[in-house]
Amino acid sequence: YLSGAQGLNKQEGAADDSERMQEDAPFFGGTASTSVACDEPMPVTLVEEPDGLYLQCTVPQVVTDTRMQVVTSDMLGVPRIVEERYEQPDGSDYVLDTDLLGQALTATERKAGALNGLVSGENRIRIWEWNN
Repeated sequence: YLSGAQGLNKQEGAADDSERMQEDAPFFGGTASTSVACDEPMPVTLVEEPDGLYLQCTVPQVVTDTRMQVVTSDMLGVPRIVEERYEQPDGSDYVLDTDLLGQALTATERKAGALNGLVSGENRIRIWEWNN
């Protein structure tokens, strides 16, 4: 479970440098490095129930203890292809201060990942409610 840029390690068995990720490759949005919160598997299962779609997973304590910055326009920088900054439709700064389910986040309480309500151990969270 990475809390910075993902997949920037050299690929094993690459034929030449063109197929390798460079160790000094820049990280996204001004992030200077990665940190690994946990290197053990964290399997995720999606379960369809009559009332919605549920995410089930077992989360290690070290993952729920990890805190991240709130993502903003400044942190994301400017993409190479479109060369325009990330912003809201009205031109204001983009601030990712809610999780996937709409829970408000602050820099001191934001956990790594899209679901801030994850707890250590077993989790079962409805991520989509069916419109019946």
